Amino acid sequence: MSLLNSIIDFLWRIVLETASIFYESSVFILFGFALAIIAVATSAAYLLGEPVIAMMEVRSVACFRAFVAGTLLHVIVFSSVQRHASPYSASHTQTVVGERLGIIVGIFLLFLVPHGH
Repeated sequence: MSLLNSIIDFLWRIVLETASIFYESSVFILFGFALAIIAVATSAAYLLGEPVIAMMEVRSVACFRAFVAGTLLHVIVFSSVQRHASPYSASHTQTVVGERLGIIVGIFLLFLVPHGH
């Protein structure tokens, strides 16, 4: 049991030391970590994307694309941007109407793009 306790103590010290490093410079470390995850995910998708899609059925690929497109459209259509009041800015109603019109025009233009890009 002594060996197990020393291993647990050692791992706990590593966790505490890592937490203190994160606390001291968390912004830079988290930014670097996020950037590394994005780089690894992009590389993996580039290398493995085509073979994985080749193994999938056509219906599965269509469902996946529909899910991704629906998620993106949901984020765009239902996004709300907080703005600070300014004497030179348009009213909130005008801004919301302009955003919604822009979204409708953007979706319309998206459907005009040929499907074989």
